[in-house]
Amino acid sequence: MREITSLDELKTIELSIMKKVHQFCEEKGIWYVLTYGTLIGAVRHEGFIPWDDDIDIFVMRDGFEKFEREFPQWGESHGLFLAGPNSKDHFFPRDLLKICDSRTSLIEKAFKRTDPIGVFVDVWVLDDAPQDEKEMSQWIKQGNFLRAMNLYADTSWEYAKQNMNLRSKLIVGLLNWHRTESILRRQLALAKKYRSVHGEKLICIQGDCILYDRKDFSERMLHKFEDGEFYIPSGYDNILVLYNKS
Repeated sequence: MREITSLDELKTIELSIMKKVHQFCEEKGIWYVLTYGTLIGAVRHEGFIPWDDDIDIFVMRDGFEKFEREFPQWGESHGLFLAGPNSKDHFFPRDLLKICDSRTSLIEKAFKRTDPIGVFVDVWVLDDAPQDEKEMSQWIKQGNFLRAMNLYADTSWEYAKQNMNLRSKLIVGLLNWHRTESILRRQLALAKKYRSVHGEKLICIQGDCILYDRKDFSERMLHKFEDGEFYIPSGYDNILVLYNKS
């Protein structure tokens, strides 16, 4: 398999994946919007941030679960596969999905897993947050703790020895024996705890743990991104302000 050494070639593959993800979401009625650096790139550059090398989207929890159920078969016929927390063939121990190009092979050397995935687009999930501020604060603290625990437990000891400070090495050493599956189960239960609340706030507890206003996602619009068009949230100005503060 030929090595990809050009950032432009990597972006071309990711853009191709995203066009197929958009097609899938349109066919299946799944709400999505661009997020993180991809949203910044869409608004400021109508494409990738020049130094960015990935694509990220948000979906709601129901859409996330529909992705898990229906994408594997659809993706197979479009040269893609799904890696995620409930995937039997391509397990990924996070509460997010990676939509991977089956023509490519990518090994993330920072992690214990040695099974290759492909060049990918990340699908992050937005969940309902609790209404009570004290409860919300504790919930977010617990989410951050479990996320850090998951990452440390999944970190390769060889990577930790070469790239981490002493404190982080000690934590990796203590948690390296721990199976990420048990931590992941706790993460998933925590993230879905308030899914029936439908309050004013949304959060990606696996990702940034920023509290978003639901109203900023109440509408969306197609926006130019490179030579395609993808959805961005109507309240992107407010969302980008939050990114600048985080």
